[in-house]
Amino acid sequence: MDSRADLTTRGFWQLLVVGLCLIALKGLVLDQVHTPFRYPVMGESGTPPDVEHPIGRVYVDGLRLIGYDRTPEPDTKPLPADESLRFDLYWTVWQQPSKSYQTVLHLVGPGGLRWSPKDTLRPTDYEGAPPTSVWQPGQYAVDSHEIHALFGTPPGIYDVALTVFNRDTLRPLSTLTESGQPGAPELVIGQVHLGAPNDPPDRRGLDIQGVVQERLGALTLLGVNVSREEAAPGDPVAISTFWQAEERPTENVRAVVQLLASDGSVAADYDLPPAAAWHPTTRWQVGDIWRGQHLLHLPADLVSGTYTWTLSLSTPGSPIVPVSSLTVSAPERVFARPDVTAPVDVHLGDVVTLVGADLTSDASGLEPGTSLTVTLVWRSEAEMTISYRVFVHLIGPEGTVVAQSDGVPAEWNRPTTGWVPGEYVSDVHEVTVPSDAPAGEYRLLAGLYTPEGKRLTTPEGADAAHIGAALRLER
Repeated sequence: MDSRADLTTRGFWQLLVVGLCLIALKGLVLDQVHTPFRYPVMGESGTPPDVEHPIGRVYVDGLRLIGYDRTPEPDTKPLPADESLRFDLYWTVWQQPSKSYQTVLHLVGPGGLRWSPKDTLRPTDYEGAPPTSVWQPGQYAVDSHEIHALFGTPPGIYDVALTVFNRDTLRPLSTLTESGQPGAPELVIGQVHLGAPNDPPDRRGLDIQGVVQERLGALTLLGVNVSREEAAPGDPVAISTFWQAEERPTENVRAVVQLLASDGSVAADYDLPPAAAWHPTTRWQVGDIWRGQHLLHLPADLVSGTYTWTLSLSTPGSPIVPVSSLTVSAPERVFARPDVTAPVDVHLGDVVTLVGADLTSDASGLEPGTSLTVTLVWRSEAEMTISYRVFVHLIGPEGTVVAQSDGVPAEWNRPTTGWVPGEYVSDVHEVTVPSDAPAGEYRLLAGLYTPEGKRLTTPEGADAAHIGAALRLER
């Protein structure tokens, strides 16, 4: 009996000591570790300690990018293209977001093309983070990424661009300008100077879809990737070319890409650098393997039919190599002015006129949580080489954007590069009134902006056009 009591007493004290040790471990160690699920509150400065590169950029729907750390830090010598670059992003919220968002980082070249895979990788020590929809003001979270350049990326200076997007709809989230208006969704947060890789790229890692293996003078065309086999006039077509230097070129060789109609006539031709304008062939060494990336816009006046892509070099006598086919389906074009219930007739940038809009019936009144359908009617005044984005903003009683719709016209199906002068294009947008929208008068604004975020302006200098009369929301 006494021995059992002694064992019980001894077990009690052992459990007590273990419990006290666990409490001490929690307070002294675990509570100090920044895990993705519990970060300490920020200090009076509004930033976590030791953020190497503060930014302080605010986004729509409550997110704020505090800043980032990067590994390795910028150096005087280039980073080999086959080494990874790590970014640890520090986030907080100025109000609780309504949705869950995700981030991606890309390497972007001077022409705006991406030179890294579609998705960034997560470091092996990254444990994930709770959904942004449960984040609370006053705390912060760390969001880590590893960026890898595509195999064959030529040496040069690349932007590191951040995009935040809705996890459910994949729509990008806009930043907010200093005036509180939505800005471009893509945010450049830094740069990296890439050099030649430590090891030559394995051809299997190039992911060549259309293998060619054709010798064109000093260079061998290893293959060509074409992003699409079907398109409409004005559509963008991404073409990737893969080259190997058999000899060191003594001159700056150019690539000639042509689009041939079924009768052999040239429907479009493009003069391009084989790899990149910032890495001309005079810098190539024997055995080098480089990737070229180009975004081509089809002519707006192409007719329906089957076309052939060909490629050659600018050197005399270069063979012309067929590399892919393309089926073009031209849209039905409207050249008669449609009737609109809300006329506008505002010119934007001397290239487009916003003729007007049709709103859903009884749009003079708004209700919280409901959607408003806005059908814009545009008229093209000139051929456009830029694929402009359309924005429709619902402006609240305090002058801020409470709902918006952004994108390529006609639900991403009619880029402005495919419009011909005199053509009318209908463009449907839907904006949802927030459930907590305050009572008062609301206004609708619409306009166009470049992919970089620069808006087209009216002759009077305004960067948006008013649509219809004020809308009233009652509570």
